[in-house]
Amino acid sequence: MQNRLVKTSYQLIKSKLNEVILLTKEVMQETQIEFVRSYIDAGEWRLAIETLCDILYEDELPISATAYRLIQEISSSLDLKNSVWEILKPQVLITVPFPTR
Repeated sequence: MQNRLVKTSYQLIKSKLNEVILLTKEVMQETQIEFVRSYIDAGEWRLAIETLCDILYEDELPISATAYRLIQEISSSLDLKNSVWEILKPQVLITVPFPTR
């Protein structure tokens, strides 16, 4: 039972990592995406999220609030330090909803 729970948790992490890639692919270069995906495919999720955060931060790439939230969730699940993802906060795009009449 424990083994299946762990497998499910890792499947969820992998799914969230792939979702973040989809949300950031418009601002990342294909080589950067392939680099992060290689870690995901190898099961190196900590390296994948750390590398993704480094790329986004160093290239000052904008990210959506949804991508930022997913990065937080993944980092928390993998027990990464907050400093890994908190550096991205200034790059989060603020979206203002259209007023309703």
